[in-house]
Amino acid sequence: MQVSLHRHQLSLSNRDNGWACDGRHTTAGCLQKCTGFDQTKGWKRYRCAACDYDLCVTCARAYSVEKSNEIQQVQVTTHQHTLRRDYRDNGWSCDGKNEALGCLRGCTGFSQSKGWKRYRCSACDYDLCGKCALIQYSSQNSSQNIVKTSAHRHSLQLSQRDNGWACDGRKLRGGCRKGCTGFNQTRGWVRYRCKSCDFDLCEQCTKKYSLSQPRVPEADNIPNASPSLAPKPKQRGVKETKKPAAKSPGDGELDNCCCICMDEEKNAVLVHGETSHLCCCYSCAKNLKAQNSPCPICRAPIESVFLCY
Repeated sequence: MQVSLHRHQLSLSNRDNGWACDGRHTTAGCLQKCTGFDQTKGWKRYRCAACDYDLCVTCARAYSVEKSNEIQQVQVTTHQHTLRRDYRDNGWSCDGKNEALGCLRGCTGFSQSKGWKRYRCSACDYDLCGKCALIQYSSQNSSQNIVKTSAHRHSLQLSQRDNGWACDGRKLRGGCRKGCTGFNQTRGWVRYRCKSCDFDLCEQCTKKYSLSQPRVPEADNIPNASPSLAPKPKQRGVKETKKPAAKSPGDGELDNCCCICMDEEKNAVLVHGETSHLCCCYSCAKNLKAQNSPCPICRAPIESVFLCY
């Protein structure tokens, strides 16, 4: 057997002479709790005779080359230290249950993780299951899973829990964008959640109230753009006459719509310092002020709200 801990292959040995598992020298220690000699009576033994190197069968299987392709260490947003792959299955509990989004596999206590992948910080006694470590709380995915909206004062984080939750967008003006009116109607929906406030939004409501608007690329920067979008060459001796931009019907109405609900007219002034913005209706402005949300235009703290007649 080839293992990742030793450069030579190990062979199964039947000698039972008080040997000790060299897995005890690793960070995780021997997976069968061997700490010295004369503790391995009756254990299966894998050995490299040339190097006098021994592993118990549990350590040999855990560190075999077949499993060495797994991710051995991961950095997460919920812990300051790097977590390392741990193959011990001793009734451990996923500490993701204590985090904002809970355990992705639904762990709520000890002795529920039999057969699960385990990532561990031995110094802090901190464990995460494979799904929590590699998906939910991975530092690589954290920026994609958090969104700031005008509907709530805290950031919302992507949640995988599907427990009959209800979209709180149903309580806002216009209702839920996907038509949710109560609990047990959101099976399979994408969920964004603030656990401290028990506030949830579906994907459509999150997009509607998101404060980070997507950037629209300019026509000149679009690859393989239509020739009609490219600037036409100037002709000699011909004066260019600028034509007024054609306005489609309803453009004026759209410009005067509230930037949050997109239903009411802009009639509220958001005051911050020596400046102010007229960008939303009075109802949405009061909600922003009550939730301590910043101005949706310049992100400055809102000091007061005035109705504009």
